[in-house]
Amino acid sequence: MQDINVLVAPESQSSRVVEFTTSDGVKLSGRRYGEINENPVVLLAHMFPVDQQGWGKFPEQLTESGYSAFTFNFRGYKPSQGSKKISELGLDLAAAVQYLLSQGARGIVIVGASMGGTAAIQYVAHQDLLGVIAISPPTEFRGLNALRDIALVETSVHLMVSETDKAAHREAAILFHAPHQAGWAIEVFRSGGHGTDLLNGQYGSLVVERLIEVISGFIT
Repeated sequence: MQDINVLVAPESQSSRVVEFTTSDGVKLSGRRYGEINENPVVLLAHMFPVDQQGWGKFPEQLTESGYSAFTFNFRGYKPSQGSKKISELGLDLAAAVQYLLSQGARGIVIVGASMGGTAAIQYVAHQDLLGVIAISPPTEFRGLNALRDIALVETSVHLMVSETDKAAHREAAILFHAPHQAGWAIEVFRSGGHGTDLLNGQYGSLVVERLIEVISGFIT
């Protein structure tokens, strides 16, 4: 599949563009929705091959529900710098988390789509957060490996897949049944598609509603 770059839209009244730097010196571009200071934040990690704009209206839907949201482009997805070295996405997630904490975030939930979900599970094996929602996460993807340290994950993880996405359904089942600590759940939707496509399909509004419910459960 050919990589696609989707350019970041101009700033709007509902969001603000920011930059932050990874531990290996790569400058990344993100977008803040709502106030971060002293609030829990929902960090959205995008899927392959699109960038943060693949989340569509979901960040605004989160703010309308009373949550602060943060999206960003992984390395190699302009205007973020660097090359698309997917095995290093854990460094990007770590930098995003540290940026949010530096801004006063009172806890973080990661919602990751496809490779973003894999990166999130891999990341929380070494960093406890409020929760993770992984939508259609593969067990492995181009150097990312959600299974390697899965037994170390203490954060609650909620897996979401489409019943028509057979490969993702199979991978999510492997993650769910892998030896790990309590706090894992798996949910299968009629909505077709992979990753963020679930938010835009026939049952997209129900998926969004359920996402917000799960996020609320992590935060409250």
